[in-house]
Amino acid sequence: MFNLVLTPYLLPDSLTAAVGLVLGVLLLKNTRDVPGRVMFGFFLLAVSFWAFCDIIAVAVQDLNVKILFVKSEYVAISAVPVLALQFIADSIQFSEPRRRLWLKVVPFFWLIPVLSWVFLWFSPELTIFWDHPHEVTLYPGTVLVRWSYGPWYLVHVLYSYVLLLVAGVLWVLSFLRRRQKFGWPEISVLLALCLPFAVNFLYMVDGVGLPPLMDPTVPFLTVTALLMFFNLHRFRFLEILPVSKEHLLENWGVPTFVFDRRGRLAYCNRDARLRWKLDGRVIGLIRPNIPGLSWLPSMPYGPEIATSDVIVTGNDSFEAWESREKLLYRGRRSAGSVLTLHNITALRESQRALRTLNTDLEERVRDRTQDLQEANRRLSDELSQRRQAERLTFYYSLHDPLTGLGNRSFLLSRLGQAVERCRRDEQARFGLIFLNFNGFKEVNESFGHQAGDEFLRLCANRLKETLRNIDTAARYAADAFVILLDGVATKDEMQLVASRLMATLESPVMVHGRDVVPSVRLGLLLGSPGYTSPEEALSDAEIACQQSLATGVPQLFFQERWRDDVKGRWKLRDELGRAIVNGDLVLHYQPIVHLSTREIAGWEVLARWQHPQKGLLSPNLFIPVAEETGMIHPLGLWVLRESAKTFKTLLDEFPGCENKFLAVNVSPKQLAQPDFPEIILGVWEREGLKPELLAIEITEGALIENSEEVIPSLEKLRRAGVGIKLDDFGTGYSSLHYLHRLPVDTLKVDRSFVTDIVAHDQPQTVAVADSIVRSILRLAEELKIDVIAEGIETEEQCEILLRYGCPYGQGFLFSEGQPANQLRVWMETCRNRQEKS
Repeated sequence: MFNLVLTPYLLPDSLTAAVGLVLGVLLLKNTRDVPGRVMFGFFLLAVSFWAFCDIIAVAVQDLNVKILFVKSEYVAISAVPVLALQFIADSIQFSEPRRRLWLKVVPFFWLIPVLSWVFLWFSPELTIFWDHPHEVTLYPGTVLVRWSYGPWYLVHVLYSYVLLLVAGVLWVLSFLRRRQKFGWPEISVLLALCLPFAVNFLYMVDGVGLPPLMDPTVPFLTVTALLMFFNLHRFRFLEILPVSKEHLLENWGVPTFVFDRRGRLAYCNRDARLRWKLDGRVIGLIRPNIPGLSWLPSMPYGPEIATSDVIVTGNDSFEAWESREKLLYRGRRSAGSVLTLHNITALRESQRALRTLNTDLEERVRDRTQDLQEANRRLSDELSQRRQAERLTFYYSLHDPLTGLGNRSFLLSRLGQAVERCRRDEQARFGLIFLNFNGFKEVNESFGHQAGDEFLRLCANRLKETLRNIDTAARYAADAFVILLDGVATKDEMQLVASRLMATLESPVMVHGRDVVPSVRLGLLLGSPGYTSPEEALSDAEIACQQSLATGVPQLFFQERWRDDVKGRWKLRDELGRAIVNGDLVLHYQPIVHLSTREIAGWEVLARWQHPQKGLLSPNLFIPVAEETGMIHPLGLWVLRESAKTFKTLLDEFPGCENKFLAVNVSPKQLAQPDFPEIILGVWEREGLKPELLAIEITEGALIENSEEVIPSLEKLRRAGVGIKLDDFGTGYSSLHYLHRLPVDTLKVDRSFVTDIVAHDQPQTVAVADSIVRSILRLAEELKIDVIAEGIETEEQCEILLRYGCPYGQGFLFSEGQPANQLRVWMETCRNRQEKS
């Protein structure tokens, strides 16, 4: 590519380029945290680049190429002084404030080199650095480029020397400040920095005696590189820097002294200087001559840490010091020692006081021996009581404290063993009876909880007497018990045990002087290898007991479909929750009419579920599940909010229908909420509706079961103007005893009576229904409340009810429940009728 002429004069530059490149790369790749390592690496790379460009500038024959590499050479020449200064600054490690100041100032040091590069690059057109480059033949085959210097060249040279001078001064001051003598590492650093640039200076003034025009600076930089690299890896001088002394020794908090190998004081830290009022004059003294410290122990002889205690006494003072001294080595040669003094005055005084206290303590111990023996006896008694308590705790962790039977944990343990035996051996069957006392709640309410506990204890004793020793009886819940029958192979055997249990348990029990006849319901399960856990078997037995309670059959064996029914109810609950969120529920409205005019008085709100697979579901399919699982609260709130929004929208659209009302069904669990009135009124008022436009429908059962709790809530609603309608009246709890106390304004005659008044093929049924309906109407007239007949499907039923004096009715004769768009049609008709009148 280039026509090069190689001469022996290129060997020094070649050696410099190679050494600088290798050492620079090695330093930059070194991962040890050595201060100044990075900057010195860049320094060596710049020297290598300088030498490389000098080689090409001498060896190449083309003048333009020579000029190009001479210009490139000055990039490194200008950078070397700045990198040397940065290397020294990083090596001496300024304090934190000075370091931050240095980081802010250091970019400005590069300003002159950058300007030099710019002025040089545009020479000779820009003559501020040099001009008129020309060839000069030094020796045959060696041609150099020379030029005339401009004014900026002088600035460049002076600036470079000033930076190198500052670097050398900083290096010397850093060691003088630490009061240390210069050794070979420190001297070699100064020599490495000063030697090449001293030679350069002499060359610049023609005082070296070298061949003319041959710059010896580059070869001497090889000496610099080798000296510095040798120091880094032989003496590791950059790692023994002020940070280790000033930040550790100076602020250690312990008086510290450093002695040289001749035993002379070389350094003492701030704690030592303040404590014994020492100054710089003590440096170089041997131990006996140090003021106030003549008592220091002599230097140790071995490599181990020498430790000794020294007591220093004065007229009125006493001090104890512990000295610890360690010899320092450089290689195998002793370099001195480090001695630290730890004030143990408080420790010695504490030890002396402790000895006095120990004497007193021994006397007290002798006096207290008898007390300790007594305490030991009491402790033995307490341990015996604790062991007894632990035994009781363990017993009651597996047994019910009231009845003495096993508890749930005990039952699950025994049942788990039975399930595992049955899985291993199909012949090892077991029986499980889930027993519940029907009506136990009434016992508590009638006789009190103490009587209820006594009732359970007596029944539990009968259980123990009835069962075999190999059977297990446990109390599962308040009035629920579980019996595990071991070795029962058939349902007939279980049936015999169940019959014997019922005969024993259902005989009268004397509780607080009164006979109580228990009512028992049993859920029976014959274990099989298909069960994998005790909880699974126990759940199936409980399901069988729940079926017994629900149907009134005293004892029932578990059937698989019941489990599916339970799972179905829970699945329906989950689907119902999603339906409320996803908007799959819809509201239908069934009109309540004046029977005499067929004019609509209001509407009953009916919830429907648009199930994605099963189609439109009526409330009787999902409301019981909602009540069992607690979903009735969000469902009821949703019905109230949606009906209120729809009714408000239609009232605003069709003014003149403000005399109509909406009747919303409310479940017993909703009524039991303490803040039920506030919830109802809050929803209605947020939509801007008057309370008089709302009626709630409740069943007789909900009122009778929780009359004391719900009557105050109903009275609050009634005072606010909300209508209270008693649904399905006459089917269960009809009683004048409570009816006059309830704040109801309407009775709803159950549809079964309306249907029976036209059952012509059953005269007796017609007579009974006729009598009940007439009685309800007379009762309502006496109480001055309205009556609504439900389930009117024929004109005959309507005429009979009109003849009896029934004012209102609803049923398929007038309309089935319709969606909200039909409600709009009804209200529009109502408005048009009012406008005509």
